[in-house]
Amino acid sequence: MFFHEPLIVRNDVRHSKGEKRYYALGRTNAERRLFLAFTVRRNRLRVIPVRDMNQNERAIYAKYEKENP
Repeated sequence: MFFHEPLIVRNDVRHSKGEKRYYALGRTNAERRLFLAFTVRRNRLRVIPVRDMNQNERAIYAKYEKENP
């Protein structure tokens, strides 16, 4: 997912109480649209959850795809 464009990465302020967290919206080689939350610890990326995008996230991603071909 991190190697495909477009990739949306944002701060997850709502869930960043103990450590800084991020979320990403992207797609896989098989065109599966995914939501991924993660944090960076030292030099490693720690995935918290990963799941299929919900309807709202799909709409955001589709809009971003159109605006950033």
